[in-house]
Amino acid sequence: MPSFEASFRNLYLNQRVDSQSPLIARSEWMACMSQDTIADGEAIYLALDLSSTTDLTALVAVSAEPTADRALAWFWKPGDLLDDHETRDRAPYRRWAAEGHLEAPPGRAVDYGFVAQHKRSKLGATSPIFDNKVYFTSGDALYAFGLTSTALYRDPSAWYHIFWNGTGVYVNGTLVTGTGTYTAASVTNPRLGFDGTNYFSGYMSDFAFWNGSSASLQGGISDANGVWAARKAAAGYSFLGFGSSGALGTDTSGNGNTWTVNGSPVQTTDTPTNNYATWNPLKWLSSSGFSNGNLTFNGSSSWSDTTATIAPRSGKWYAEVTITSSTGANSLFLGVMAVSLCPFNSAPWQNQATTYAVWYQDGGKIWNNTGPGYSAGGYVQSGLATLTAGKVLGIALDLDGGTVQFYVNNVAQGTAVALPYSSTEWTFWTEQYTGYYGTANFGATAFAYTPPTGFKALCTANLPAVSIKKPSDHFNTVLAAGASIKSSSEALYTYFLEWIKDRANSQNHQLIDTVRGTSAVLQSNTTAAETTYSAPSGTSVGWVWNSGAAAVTNNAGSVTSQVSANPTSGFSIVTWTHTTSGNYTVGHGLGATPKLIVQKSRSTALNWDVYHPSLAAGNRLILNSPAAQGTGYWTGPPSSTTIPHLTTSANNNDLMVAYCFAEIPGYSKFGSYTGNASNDGPFVYCGFRPRFILVKDASVGNYWNIYDTARSVSNPASEHLFPNLSNSELTNNSFDILSNGFKARTTGGDINAADTYIFAAFAEHPFGGSNVAPCPAR
Repeated sequence: MPSFEASFRNLYLNQRVDSQSPLIARSEWMACMSQDTIADGEAIYLALDLSSTTDLTALVAVSAEPTADRALAWFWKPGDLLDDHETRDRAPYRRWAAEGHLEAPPGRAVDYGFVAQHKRSKLGATSPIFDNKVYFTSGDALYAFGLTSTALYRDPSAWYHIFWNGTGVYVNGTLVTGTGTYTAASVTNPRLGFDGTNYFSGYMSDFAFWNGSSASLQGGISDANGVWAARKAAAGYSFLGFGSSGALGTDTSGNGNTWTVNGSPVQTTDTPTNNYATWNPLKWLSSSGFSNGNLTFNGSSSWSDTTATIAPRSGKWYAEVTITSSTGANSLFLGVMAVSLCPFNSAPWQNQATTYAVWYQDGGKIWNNTGPGYSAGGYVQSGLATLTAGKVLGIALDLDGGTVQFYVNNVAQGTAVALPYSSTEWTFWTEQYTGYYGTANFGATAFAYTPPTGFKALCTANLPAVSIKKPSDHFNTVLAAGASIKSSSEALYTYFLEWIKDRANSQNHQLIDTVRGTSAVLQSNTTAAETTYSAPSGTSVGWVWNSGAAAVTNNAGSVTSQVSANPTSGFSIVTWTHTTSGNYTVGHGLGATPKLIVQKSRSTALNWDVYHPSLAAGNRLILNSPAAQGTGYWTGPPSSTTIPHLTTSANNNDLMVAYCFAEIPGYSKFGSYTGNASNDGPFVYCGFRPRFILVKDASVGNYWNIYDTARSVSNPASEHLFPNLSNSELTNNSFDILSNGFKARTTGGDINAADTYIFAAFAEHPFGGSNVAPCPAR
């Protein structure tokens, strides 16, 4: 007997129960046990399986946790010498049952768990994670042990945390729900990233596998800023840290459960804690294909166009592209693009009126869309090195100095070219025709050549520090019953603007702020003057902005105003008295130029006026109307200190209010996009995961729309309300809300006709920055 023979002294060694059954019921089995304590003070059961005609079939030690499905180390079978034990640490009941020794306890689905981080690359194709039991479907849902998710997971710009604990699968800490039910499943010789037919396409990090279940969400936790952040999982039965490039299957748990590697996976420093750029399959023109973790582009039979997944506003950035195939037809372009300014359905050289890209052509020319344009030979430098197979094009993007310099095999080509725009996001860009192939390196593996001094790899940890690490300190969305939505919204901040809407019923929108007083209401869907609050009757939503401080007098404009301002988040509430005696300005208190102004007469039944920089100069939109932009309203643009008045905004001596928003990188974004009337709609880069999106067609008469991630907890995000209508919530049009922006997934005219749309977005999490964890994929 083993040295702790005394542990078994209370067992009834010759007691039999139901010898006709091959397996003993757990309740009967438990009756033939005694409780003792073993290593680390853990309570265990020492018990016998007496279900066969042999008195001593098995002698086992099992943990005291009735749902844990795990056992400790000692296990004896007839015929064994008692000193020759099998070490089956944490072996599950189901494994014993499969060998005919014990019955699995009821209610357990499987007898193992795992956790891993994944970053997708190829979308719209079956992509296995764990054998054929957990995989992304061809429709981008997640299948897990019999259940297919309602949510779609098609965000290739960041990492997903996927956890299976024996009863359910969790993505970024949230239990997956959908059609079907979780079913029992055992796997013999399990495979990672392969199901017998299909291979996983993307990145995998920190895979932990264990026998039994786990109550804790291994490998992730919400940090102080509310971001689901990666952390190392417990080693478990097997842990793959992928730390050795020559032995990626090596188990580092100490249990020696090393996996066999097939194919040619590549080690990279692109990880959940530092997310590197790749080519973005969500922002592309035509049918370019991607491989090698979205780093290799494969020229199609027509022009194909895409950008990188990270687009900074400042800093110095370096990338390389190794050419693997070239036809020499002057049809490969590699360079940089002002990503927020590029129309979705127009390649740079096809749009001669806009200068939003600078690129190197494989024939040895540099272009920047100035002058007569591509078709007329409007290049700015020529006679440079050609790009052929095997050559490496280096691109050094200096957003601080406003230039880009190209290198071929580490030799500078021509001179640095000035960027045509500043104060906007730029990133790396490619466009190519059939027969051109190349692989980008944004720094996740070693560069072929040393970058110029001061230039960095393009990854989230290298991005500038964000000024707002926790966006919910400045904006948030609240869901509550109608009776409590006002108090719940007002509990967030001391000084605020709150916008309340009944989701279930046709009732007016209600806007309330602490400058006018929390009993005074304006309605975004009507022209009405101030009225009083009426509690919604149904489930409601509140969108709330923190205005930072009590109102103070502001004399920056020609007319005195009262201003409650939060310069950190770029939001202020401004009130004043209108005069018709001439043009005037009022101070807004932000110290930065507003990108969105929404104003209204409080005294008279007149329209809501909306300023947005993407509208033509002087034009406005009307918040309470679906009408396209109208001309000749604003008397001038806003400045860093004042906003202009509108020529028809109010009557003399009317009380006025304006809500002013300046753009804060990583927190807010105000821009435009061009729709394409396709379910594969335009991708809009924000630099953060949006919490709130306001959209309006500026070209024709379509409705205003509001989306948020409180009502739409997964993609596609389809729940939307209409600021210009009292209607209840609808779900007929949708966006995908992503880690770095959003993408239209509908043909609906309200958000994706072949028109120009303006938008305002506020963050749930920054995409990245040197002082924050990377935002996970959604």
